[in-house]
Amino acid sequence: RGLDEPAYRALAAQVGARLAAPGGPIMVDGVAQVRAHLADGAHVVVVTASEHHLARAFLDAAGLGAVDLLASGLGHGDRFARDARHNRSERKVAALRAAGLTGVQVAYSDSLSDLPMLADAARAVLVNPSRQVLATATRRLGTAPDVVRWR
Repeated sequence: RGLDEPAYRALAAQVGARLAAPGGPIMVDGVAQVRAHLADGAHVVVVTASEHHLARAFLDAAGLGAVDLLASGLGHGDRFARDARHNRSERKVAALRAAGLTGVQVAYSDSLSDLPMLADAARAVLVNPSRQVLATATRRLGTAPDVVRWR
């Protein structure tokens, strides 16, 4: 039958906390960079294709509860969850604009699907790109993005 919404939210909270736990896949350098931006007074927004409740649980468990979040959402039907709002590619730019956020100073991404968001920012930063991803991004953006190597 699948999960109803309360059961899904509970599971998302557990998984998000597990992902942010020490030894999990969390990028500690990325968390440190977010904290540095917050300390500098920046308005930090995570724009992700991940589902909202899962992403919020991850951010909270990583100590980044002050960060605003624009994420994908699920709609719950009688027998299954369905994609109600998949926040990827051009939809990330649309989500930022719908939230009244224009003039993005810095955008970080590890995916070519985020090129529209990177192109819209004053500074584009690719996280851990392969040479091929960097070359493709540079060609499509018309300029080389900054690169960070995070662990």
